[in-house]
Amino acid sequence: MMKKLFGSKDKVTPLHTTQDIITVDTPKKPKKPSRLSKFFSTLWGLNIHIDPPTPKWLKKLRRGSFIFKLQKLKDSKAWTALMISTTFYAIVADDINVLALPNTADPTIYWLYFVSLILFVFEISITILLQEGYFPGFFFFLDILAVASLIPYQPFVRDHLSLQYAKAGSIVR
Repeated sequence: MMKKLFGSKDKVTPLHTTQDIITVDTPKKPKKPSRLSKFFSTLWGLNIHIDPPTPKWLKKLRRGSFIFKLQKLKDSKAWTALMISTTFYAIVADDINVLALPNTADPTIYWLYFVSLILFVFEISITILLQEGYFPGFFFFLDILAVASLIPYQPFVRDHLSLQYAKAGSIVR
């Protein structure tokens, strides 16, 4: 043990050895409620916690080394600028096309809609991999709804619909 703690020039031995030290586990942080449960609690005053389970295949994919590259891509300023401009294009391109552009510009406009659809699907895919609780959550379904609104502008769908409208018009006559 110890001879003297203070007042001695002798070497003082420690009070505790490494085996005597007791580690105390810090309590884990409580799990934050999902955005969907926050939405319901603020809207109606309900205290609902909806946390859908993450599928096993998604957990396995999130352990891949390419996840860091995807995170770097999604956080880059260039990607943010591209997605903002794509969103702006998806909102106003049809109005500008109708108001100011000739009919010869239609194929280009619709193919740019197709490119924007591909970019939005890619962004949703990245977000599924990177953001915990996004799939199958409330904002996932909102994004899917937004992407689905671009489908009627796709060239293959538009051409098929225009043929159907033409047939319906000839039947009415």
